[in-house]
Amino acid sequence: LAGEMAGRGLDVPAFERQPVGAGPYRVRVIEDDGVRLERFERYAHGAPHIGRIELRLARNAEEQARLLADGQADAALLSEAPAEAEAHIAERRDLRATSLTRSAYTLVYFNLHLPPLDDLATRRALAAALDRPALTSVAGRGLPGSVPFVPGTWAEMPVISATVDVDAMLEAAGWRLEGDGVRRKNGQALTLEVATNDDPTRRALAEAVAVQWRRRGAQVRVTVLPANVLVQERLRRGAYQAAVYGWDAGIDPDPYPGWHTTQAGGGGANIAGFQDREADAFLEAART
Repeated sequence: LAGEMAGRGLDVPAFERQPVGAGPYRVRVIEDDGVRLERFERYAHGAPHIGRIELRLARNAEEQARLLADGQADAALLSEAPAEAEAHIAERRDLRATSLTRSAYTLVYFNLHLPPLDDLATRRALAAALDRPALTSVAGRGLPGSVPFVPGTWAEMPVISATVDVDAMLEAAGWRLEGDGVRRKNGQALTLEVATNDDPTRRALAEAVAVQWRRRGAQVRVTVLPANVLVQERLRRGAYQAAVYGWDAGIDPDPYPGWHTTQAGGGGANIAGFQDREADAFLEAART
């Protein structure tokens, strides 16, 4: 019934149709496919230069890109994952692209308390095996990073990168590559599960991580779960080996909740179980 009504007759609060505010624009028209804003001449900080703004409501990213490409829109906030229709946007010479940096990032969590990732040498080798620029290209728009701060922001720390021999690192960690292409230590295969939630981008990232580790001789499977199940039953309980998930550091990034020893276990956000006294001291000092 609701589908046949197309939203007509439903109880919509009056404030949503006629909102009251004190900003530079006032809402004049609200329709199913858009909202029209008009300049508020008595705005406290002076009337804005643009007299009218029309907000077009697209049903999905493809429609949004088509509206922009066809000249039916003058600007758009595009999602992180590029839409196919975006290829035609470049034909408009009157547009300029501006990259916006979010306060969130996606990372590969290692569970430091479950084998084989409870071994430092193994963790370092598998981390070095990840091609971050290649993973970023899978995600769409983004920047590769190596520290718990969003790349491109003021808090990003410089990282000295060096060329390493990943295969040699795995060998040194005890994982010998055998004739079937699988690495084993004491007869046990290097087996990993990468868990993630049912988000298309994160699923693609998890698959890409699995591919890169398989190339190094690991047996890897990807498990996709609903976000609530992943967080409550796997991440917070430490019932995972590796996980592709996200972290929003906020405008003023504070890594304390995600990495301080006191936040490990007991429902804290330090789901990797990272514990280091020196790191704790830095995290505490950064808060003062």
